[in-house]
Formats: sequence, C-alpha cells, structure tokens
Amino acid sequence: MGTGPWKVKSFTPGADLVLVRNDDYFGTKAKAAEITFKHVPEAGSRVAMLQTGEADIITDVPPEEAKRLEGEKDVNVIRVPGLRT
Repeated sequence: MGTGPWKVKSFTPGADLVLVRNDDYFGTKAKAAEITFKHVPEAGSRVAMLQTGEADIITDVPPEEAKRLEGEKDVNVIRVPGLRT
C-alpha cells in the first residue's frame, strides 16, 4: 500500500477507510486529496446520506429506492450486474 496513486491514512474495521493522494506517485496524480469509504450496512441510511450530501456515491441500492432516486435532481442511478448469485 502506498505505491499507487493513493496511500492509506487510516483504517477502522467495520467503520471506515481513509485514503490520501500519494504525491510521490510516478503516474497521473489523483485529483482528490482524500477519499473516505464508510461502512454503512443499512440501505435506508445509505440512501439518506446520498440525499443529504453526506455521501457522494452509494452501492447496493434497493430496487424500490433506485426507482425513486432516478427522479431526483443531481442523482444518477447506474445499474450494473452484481457479483451475487
């Protein structure tokens, strides 16, 4: 970790992962200075975080919520095949 465009700043299992830009990276530099991935197991909480601006991206959106979110301003719903069977 730390040889690519990002370095780990902190990791709390079950809570979050914070990455910071690796300014020593030899390739194209990351545009953002920092990215935080939060573990939010409750789908309703993830949707609320998206709607309030607390989250920029969420995954595993329930189908009924995805339909509702498609009509909201500044929200893009992207459907991709999942890895679950």
